[in-house]
Amino acid sequence: MRDTRLRVGIAGEDSAHRLLIRWLADGATRHRLHSTHATWPEPDGLDDARIFVGLEPDTDFFDTSDATARVRALAVPSGRPFYRSRRLGGAPMEDAAVFSDTLLLFQWAKQPVDALIVLADADADPGRRDAAERAMAVATPDAIVAIFGVCGPIAEAWLVALVGAGAAYRPRRTQLKAQLRFDPVTEPDRLTGQPRTAAHHAKRALAFLLDESYDEVLRYPADTPPQAVTAPALAAARFDVAQLSSLDGTGLAQFSGVLLARYAPAVTSGPQPR
Repeated sequence: MRDTRLRVGIAGEDSAHRLLIRWLADGATRHRLHSTHATWPEPDGLDDARIFVGLEPDTDFFDTSDATARVRALAVPSGRPFYRSRRLGGAPMEDAAVFSDTLLLFQWAKQPVDALIVLADADADPGRRDAAERAMAVATPDAIVAIFGVCGPIAEAWLVALVGAGAAYRPRRTQLKAQLRFDPVTEPDRLTGQPRTAAHHAKRALAFLLDESYDEVLRYPADTPPQAVTAPALAAARFDVAQLSSLDGTGLAQFSGVLLARYAPAVTSGPQPR
């Protein structure tokens, strides 16, 4: 029997991106379902509607660190080396390369995808978010629903905002707020990605917030079953549109908005789960 689920390629730099994409994509879809498809079963109905995949068979995530190198190694059917343009959308390729190259790899994959979601960290580069927008704007709209996002300053800042809003982390959040002299849950844009020794570093803030559950949330072994990737810390979190809209400084609001506008309709327009 043919698998009719929406094939969703997900890609990024690390397990934080993997976790965020899965949670935010499903959160956006469930938000849409609650207002348009009251008959969908919860919480596992989405497993019958979409499947997350990587570039290779039997994987559920693609590490973008070697995307450009893999594109350079590609060859057109004639056997000649493949050369991609040094410009994209009227501007130098530069930071847009990771997005356009990842899209190209998925377009050429033996197992095609219906949608592709890619995340990268801003890493103090103010032009990276614009590059993601540029790459998304020139992506072929009728082939793959391509959604690119940039975590500011890094993915862990998004996780602090999402996980820290939960009641279970309120005591640790209060302590962290006292240490930093601001609330990183409502102001994650004030966290930093560099240097790693900085008191305001997002990874340090997340590690303090999660305490003993840090490894459980972020350090999944390669053979972790896909259904186990959404960690308990995020399972209790809510896809709160109002909260997400207030976090525009990190890029989280923009990314969530695109998921709601472009990705969620692609999932809910397919066959409804039994």
